[in-house]
Amino acid sequence: MNFFYPYPEPLTGDKPRHLQAWKTASAMAAKHQMTMAVADQNDFKRGPLQLEVLVWPRFLKVGPLRISFQKRFMKRCREELLNRPDDEVVYLRHLRLADFLLSGGVRQKVIFEVHEFFSENEELPPKKAASLQKMEGRVFLKSAGLVCITQGLLDALKERYLKLPPVVVAPDGCDLPALNPKDGAYEADLIYAGSLHPWKGVETLVQAMVYLPGRSLKVLGGSAEEVGKLKGLARNWGVDDRCDFLGRVPAAEVERHLETARIGVVPNHTHAIGTRFTSPLKLFEYLAAGRPVAASDLPSLREVLDESVAAFAPPESPRSLAVAIGRLLKDEKALTKMSEAARKKAENYSWHRRADRIEAFISKTLFKV
Repeated sequence: MNFFYPYPEPLTGDKPRHLQAWKTASAMAAKHQMTMAVADQNDFKRGPLQLEVLVWPRFLKVGPLRISFQKRFMKRCREELLNRPDDEVVYLRHLRLADFLLSGGVRQKVIFEVHEFFSENEELPPKKAASLQKMEGRVFLKSAGLVCITQGLLDALKERYLKLPPVVVAPDGCDLPALNPKDGAYEADLIYAGSLHPWKGVETLVQAMVYLPGRSLKVLGGSAEEVGKLKGLARNWGVDDRCDFLGRVPAAEVERHLETARIGVVPNHTHAIGTRFTSPLKLFEYLAAGRPVAASDLPSLREVLDESVAAFAPPESPRSLAVAIGRLLKDEKALTKMSEAARKKAENYSWHRRADRIEAFISKTLFKV
């Protein structure tokens, strides 16, 4: 199979979605020809030989301003597809671009990767939410197939639409270390790696440190403004001397930080995305690094985690999260056992396993193989 993956954003290590798109394309390119069109830059220079990256300018810098010409990128995608074979598969995760291509009558079949329902953002004005809901309906129903990152997303799709195209659930993935990392001196008891959106629950984790005297926390990710707010919260709660906020860290360095922490934390709040739709990259990275996990007890996380690798706590409760973490940290035998189980579980969630699942689905759906 040949794939065309248009991604109308620059590929950088700054945001999880950029990394997820690159890892997905790279894993599929291990067996198939993959052409990826991206906007402005590609910082991920090393990829499989069968992965071609086209960099198409989308942004124009005028002094301090950065102007987006998304429509120009979308039109170029459509023009590119006019010169590509009919049996090439268009794979993408960008809703507006998918709607543009599907409404423009492209000959190729489109597989859309579903990550969330944008129309359910509570901060959107009603008219904007209604417009996005219509767009989602067009994309979900016109696509030749859908790839959902959680079972919760698939269940939500079935609740909304009577008849869907073929669908497969394929959670996000991780890179597996060549060798199991050896546990050495720990730099932190707890680690969080990821974005700092409010529903991610990092504030709850910082507050939980009050109930974990003598324990340390390292937080990777977030903008300067977001990190500043968390530092202020830590000061107000009197735990700033035990919390280390590093901001955004290059992807290549994340693994080292994970290997030198005792427990990875996923403190998601009760939220539409966090409860049913999220498949966080950090979760799989924790497992690959052999880190036991402390997590909010939510359906999306239960799809991957169980008690063999994780301790669960009710969401949005700093004290409950601290109790779950404290029990883990006091039981060295349990930590060792969970660490081994985490690495084993990660093998089921490698990027290549995910690509195999998606490729088998597409072969069966589009080519009846």
